[in-house]
Amino acid sequence: MFNKHDVLEHLRAYHIGAQDIAQWEREFDLSIPVNSSGEAQYSSHHINMFKNIKKNLMLGHSKKTIQTMLTSPEAINTSREVPVMQAVLAQAGNPEMAQDNSDWGDWEPEAGIPFNENDAMASRGFDEPATSMTSELPPEMRQDAESSQPLFQKALVSLAKDNRYVSEPISSPEVNLNVAPNHSMQVMMDRLMEEKRDLHQRLIETEKLNSHLYNANNMFHRKVKALNDSIEKLREENGEHRYFKALDEKARLHKQLIHADKTIQELKKSVAGLKQDKMALQRTYQADMEGFNRQLQYLQSESMDAKKLMPTLFCGQWNESIILHETYYDHFGVDIPNLRERTFRISEPPSVISGVVGSISITYAYEKNTRWKRHETHYLTPVGAERLKGFLVVEYWLEDTPVAKASYRVACVRHRNGT
Repeated sequence: MFNKHDVLEHLRAYHIGAQDIAQWEREFDLSIPVNSSGEAQYSSHHINMFKNIKKNLMLGHSKKTIQTMLTSPEAINTSREVPVMQAVLAQAGNPEMAQDNSDWGDWEPEAGIPFNENDAMASRGFDEPATSMTSELPPEMRQDAESSQPLFQKALVSLAKDNRYVSEPISSPEVNLNVAPNHSMQVMMDRLMEEKRDLHQRLIETEKLNSHLYNANNMFHRKVKALNDSIEKLREENGEHRYFKALDEKARLHKQLIHADKTIQELKKSVAGLKQDKMALQRTYQADMEGFNRQLQYLQSESMDAKKLMPTLFCGQWNESIILHETYYDHFGVDIPNLRERTFRISEPPSVISGVVGSISITYAYEKNTRWKRHETHYLTPVGAERLKGFLVVEYWLEDTPVAKASYRVACVRHRNGT
């Protein structure tokens, strides 16, 4: 079997293309088998069929005649070329010879068919060599046949042109058709027609053989399919399908085992990662515990220092410097200063001491506007005997309502005379 590409390669020498094959398959209703992929499969029978279609179209056969040939090769009527010979003999001046042969039949020229002077060469078929028509004549007849052959060919061309292509007769001063053919010419024509009939019969037998081969090929494929079905049935009877099912089940279990192994490996990797995270958390926990212990020790030491703290360290004259730390709110647009430096005096120890921090609260009234008050609270820690540090919280009140609040960082140095 051949695919379409192989068929086109084989028919390229005969000038048959893909469009010709597609057109003939539609016009002549050719049944081309296809494979499971939907590709057309051609046999040598189809290749010869395309050659014969091309040849008969060039010979001028109608599509109906070609269709008849394809369905029943025995029904081919080859009498179409014979009346042309009869007409040639009649125009050549010997009508009696043309009428004596009962095989001519009724012939009328067909109009509208394209003509080429090489039609006579095309009628020999694609697979026949282009030899001279007089090469097989006896020596004593060859000279006369060769001398009359040009005249016969010109008469055939002129007759075909007059009857098949032109509505009015064409007179040719170069061709004289009123020359009576001699006996050798008649013998040559009879021999040629006999050879043509033999070749046509061989062509029919070849087509039959191709058809038988095609049928045998189809029968072979049917037998192969039947044998495959029988083998499948025997396998079912012998239990081979159960064996194959067991193999499939084994393969399925093997895939599951491989998947389980991969899952175990992933779980092991996850466990290893969790172990590493645990170690990191343990290290972080130990570091935090060490920090907590250090902070506890520091607080304990501060608590001990607080117990030893003397409240009188807060008393005295101090040079104060404050820097604005944060404004909590300001609902009235109070002018809150960013910096302040002053000297003030703490006369009494703080009433509240928490650890090492002493809380000192002072309320200031404004002489020009008695509706306003400023409440300051110091949270100070002694640094030695000469310094205090901490925070200052300032609240501004309007008629006993807080309207602004801010915090400052405080640094105090004990005031000395001259400083």
